[in-house]
Amino acid sequence: VKVTLSSAQILASNTTPVQLIAAPGAGKLISILNVTHRDNFVTTPYATNTTSKVGFLAWDTYPFDIGFTESGMFISLGESNYRQVENEGIFFVTNDGNPTAGNSTIDIFITYQTITL
Repeated sequence: VKVTLSSAQILASNTTPVQLIAAPGAGKLISILNVTHRDNFVTTPYATNTTSKVGFLAWDTYPFDIGFTESGMFISLGESNYRQVENEGIFFVTNDGNPTAGNSTIDIFITYQTITL
């Protein structure tokens, strides 16, 4: 799946995490296989609080870290062993606070599987 985040979503992503994949339903869980992202740099780089995470919001389990840069495609390495949560969606959230500046979009590409328990 590809999800494009607007600059407004990114600038508010600590106080308002962005849902990337909806919860799959009772008796199912999402297993994230890979996360890759591309920063679509416009004119102003993001400043302060530029480290973010992708994962499960409810348990504060974010196996994939991503960071903002001025441009490029990056593979975001994840933990090999992380808590998977039944019927929980996948979210994007910025660490420690909202970014203080920036106007670019970010494309997030997630490879995942839905497992029926």
